[in-house]
Order: sequence, then structure tokens, then C-alpha cells
Amino acid sequence: AYRVRYRAPLIVRGHGQNLAGRKDIGEYGEIDHRDMSLTLPRRVRVGSAWEENPAYYAGYPDRFVVLDARVKVHQVLYRGEEEALLYAYVYRVLSCVGMEKDYSTTAYTFEDFVFEEGRVVWLPGRGPRAGRPYGITYLAAPEFYVFRGLHQGPG
Repeated sequence: AYRVRYRAPLIVRGHGQNLAGRKDIGEYGEIDHRDMSLTLPRRVRVGSAWEENPAYYAGYPDRFVVLDARVKVHQVLYRGEEEALLYAYVYRVLSCVGMEKDYSTTAYTFEDFVFEEGRVVWLPGRGPRAGRPYGITYLAAPEFYVFRGLHQGPG
């Protein structure tokens, strides 16, 4: 199997709406944009007391991970060069396939690698050769970043 470590400084409930997504082609490949409006309560119940909700005051560069949603992700990584996953909270790996110089492919299983701090780490003697590409497809929790506000008023 594989392991994913997730550290949440704060778990909150919110109401996500106006979820929109689009794909663009950029200089380095496909770019997946997702936007969401999030409504959060100003105060939360902690035990028997009500306290200020720190997430209510979120701003740049805070990030929200939506744990009850799934997004299918496919990444092309290179052994020993670029092996960082785009999403930190992975639910399940669907496939992992390496490509050799002669264009043949090799399927890898969860016995060949583990995840450590958002990176693919191959077990000794397993996986593609150094510098060779491989594709990994997985289900992850979508992440939303809080960006600085853009001025939208006149002048």
C-alpha cells in the first residue's frame, strides 16, 4: 500500500458554491483552473463555548483542502528529477505507468513506491530508470488557494 501524511492546522465546515472550472493550454501543458466561493461562519462552537473562527479571516497565502470532494489527476513525472505531486491529500492511486526509450510501457503497483511528504519515492530496485518519464493517475482532495483581492471598482 502507500501512505499519505496530512497535517491540518484547522478543520472547519463551510458552504462551497459557484464551483467553476476550465482548462487552458499553457507553455508547459494543460492548466486546470478551479474557482469557488466559500461561506464560513464567523464563530464556531469549541466544546461548550463559542469562539472566533480563524478560517473566517483567511487571506493570502492560506489554502483550503476540500476533504469531502474528489478530483481525478494525471501527472507526468520524471524519475529522480520531478516527482512532487500536485495535490497533497491523495485518496487512491488509479494507475502508474512508465515509458521506456523504445516507447514500451511498464505498469507499476503500490509495492513499487510510497508517498513521502507529497513526493513519489521508489523502493530500492523498483521503478523506471533515472530520468525516465512515468504517468501517475490518482484521486485527490481539491485544494483552493486564497489570492490577494483584485481591485474591481472604478478608477
